[in-house]
Amino acid sequence: MLRVKKVEYLDKYKLNILFSNGRSKVVDFEDWIAEENVYLKPLRKIEYFKRVCIDDLNYSICWPNGADFSPDVLFEAGKEVKIKGRRRSSKTTQRYKGLRTAKSIKKKNSKTNS
Repeated sequence: MLRVKKVEYLDKYKLNILFSNGRSKVVDFEDWIAEENVYLKPLRKIEYFKRVCIDDLNYSICWPNGADFSPDVLFEAGKEVKIKGRRRSSKTTQRYKGLRTAKSIKKKNSKTNS
């Protein structure tokens, strides 16, 4: 079952959400908040929107008025956060270590012919 592990306010109506599967997504709530919904109406005020937190069950995000969203809905609506400077794992490096590239083949052939 997917859960929200961490939530961070970014700007306007955007939140950065870390899920239990280890992936982070940025979710923009602007369209949802614009809807005529009694629970979401208070979220239009940015200061109130910033009061987002993780619920008592450590399941998803919520606000003091009881507004909440399913982690699955948030995950589907979110945009993947790309981590800059992320290094390849040692498994990936090992996998590519043995690959033969055109350049390496050319080098090997030139050494053999010399």
